[in-house]
Amino acid sequence: MVAIPRVAFLAFVANREFAATLIPGLLVLMAAGSVPLWVLWRRKVDRRRTETQVPLGNPFELQEALRFGAFFVAVVYVVHQARELMGPQGLYVASSLAGIADLDAITLSLSSMVPSAVGANEGAAAVILAVNVNNIVKLLLALVRGSPEYRRLTLFGMSGLLLGGALVQLMMLPFS
Repeated sequence: MVAIPRVAFLAFVANREFAATLIPGLLVLMAAGSVPLWVLWRRKVDRRRTETQVPLGNPFELQEALRFGAFFVAVVYVVHQARELMGPQGLYVASSLAGIADLDAITLSLSSMVPSAVGANEGAAAVILAVNVNNIVKLLLALVRGSPEYRRLTLFGMSGLLLGGALVQLMMLPFS
């Protein structure tokens, strides 16, 4: 759920007009995703904390910045080429592929392309599609790698995001 406000923020900073089209769909996703989380919180699911140390890298390292820059350039190129070769369907394919790994690059890429190369509705539908694909990838990782309890909680917790994402996607695609 943290990715959704980040996508909204990036779109707002990069292109306010585009953000005005994108943010209502993201708000629906946030609302739908919050319902199962609220239910879990109200149930007081076992909240014991486990102390697991996760090794964190330095986000300011030059190698990480170069890697993101290369990924961003690749996403911009693929989105532009896909849009030119296949029209809106190409844009959605490129957004889906980008959403597997990252949401920042596709959000910034489409923010820079609206309205000159991509319509605001079309761009918003593509970003929502990337968010949906990203959520599905996260769920699949949890289902494959998690314990049975973690899988159950994650599936329930993400159910609102998945249903809300499907609803928003169905509402946006016909208008793009």
